[in-house]
Amino acid sequence: MSFDPNLLITYAPLMLSGLWATVWITTTATLIALALGLVLSLFNMFGPKLLRGLTRAYIEIMRG
Repeated sequence: MSFDPNLLITYAPLMLSGLWATVWITTTATLIALALGLVLSLFNMFGPKLLRGLTRAYIEIMRG
């Protein structure tokens, strides 16, 4: 089995499309997680007692 540069040239647009999709999904998921984490931490620190309890329960369940 040897390296065939023609395959790389043929499939480069498809691979770049997959790379773009991966970067997009990673960036979107990171921003959503950051926003959710910020909101939950603010509820945990400054929220009413009920919200503090719910966010602490959620955090402990997600941490395992």
